[in-house]
Amino acid sequence: MHEDNIAKDRACTEKDRQLAGMEKKLAETKASEEMANMMVGPLETMRFVMKQEILNIQDLVLKAGVSKKRKRESDDFQAPFYYSLGGNASKQGDLPWDSEEDRVMTPSEAVACCIEQQPSR
Repeated sequence: MHEDNIAKDRACTEKDRQLAGMEKKLAETKASEEMANMMVGPLETMRFVMKQEILNIQDLVLKAGVSKKRKRESDDFQAPFYYSLGGNASKQGDLPWDSEEDRVMTPSEAVACCIEQQPSR
């Protein structure tokens, strides 16, 4: 009988340790979730602002006369995710184009091209 009580006590102690470990992991998980929830809003706002800035650059460089190419749905090249194709479902629109390298310019390349095209003072 005494040995049975010892075995039960050991089993209870082990279960208590497991439960304490699970409670600790649960608390850590809740803290991580709270931190992630606090970060999502500001990060999403930053992403939106950055996307708007890139779209503004795209619009300005195209209006400034940078070489461009009209992307059509049937074209085999992909438009970079950071550019807009006019918000239409057909995925067609003008993109800054590097004709020497036969590819879409990055925003920084398009701005540099605009600067180079400016008449010297």
